Amino acid sequence: MHVTLRSFRVAILLCGMLVRMSAVMTAMRRGVWLLSLVAPRAAGRVAFELFRHPLRRVAVRPHEVDTHRAATVEAVHVGGKAIVIYAWGDGVRPVLFLHGWESRGSRVAPLVQPLLDAGFSPISFDAPGHGDAASRGNSIPFYGAVAAYVDERWGPLAGIVGHSFGVPAGFYAVKSGVRAGCLVGVAGPCRFDYAADEFARRMRLLPSVRADVRRRVEKALLPLTDVWSALSADDRPELVSVPILLLHDDADPTVALAQARRTQAAYGEQAELVVTSGLGHSRILADPEVVRRIVAFVAASEP
Repeated sequence: MHVTLRSFRVAILLCGMLVRMSAVMTAMRRGVWLLSLVAPRAAGRVAFELFRHPLRRVAVRPHEVDTHRAATVEAVHVGGKAIVIYAWGDGVRPVLFLHGWESRGSRVAPLVQPLLDAGFSPISFDAPGHGDAASRGNSIPFYGAVAAYVDERWGPLAGIVGHSFGVPAGFYAVKSGVRAGCLVGVAGPCRFDYAADEFARRMRLLPSVRADVRRRVEKALLPLTDVWSALSADDRPELVSVPILLLHDDADPTVALAQARRTQAAYGEQAELVVTSGLGHSRILADPEVVRRIVAFVAASEP
């Protein structure tokens, strides 16, 4: 039985016309579950595609519009994929922002003016399948390739700030040789397999489909071996020599606080963990005190 992702998406879109947006995930779960009963391999393929491609493109938020419009915008290709880069300032003392999954580069907006005031040049981008980037096919290694591109063009970086999915990507970039004065991780997972397990849990995948998704991820990320460790923040901590600041909310509904604690434990005194309360997974990035801490940390970490 041949089932394409396109036909599955068409079915989901039709479901979305009949149900509220909050129920679309339920429709997708049921669709994959029903498919797994009659065509387990097709269900694995669909689930894998849902795992590696964002299902939606989010818009620029109202409070981000002015900052977003003030950026110098450039469409470039990295690794054969089209992305959009946003830059503010004169390029001196660049700070790279790595956005999360189903997010976009404009989420750096709360940090832009404070970083400019401190003499830094913020840089962000829309990853494939996100924001205004036309291409698809995203991964932590691709984020690393973008960081390497920015480092080569504007670097060395004064710092890398990652949010959510961008956090393990920031660690991977530094371990891969990207020059940065510090690492800041906001509301990010430590383990790559945590992201896969959370996806499987939310989709309520059957064990056989879950195993199939993991095999497909491992194959897609070749020639990396043991991708579940290689793409995790706590892997090979000796390769990260820069100061680390972690910020995480105690009631984050998307990424458990235990993930940040695991990252901090892997780096010991090299990593500072700040736990907030009541800011959730997204609002934490716009909190004035969080912004102040990030800018001060980047400034204090400069060589």
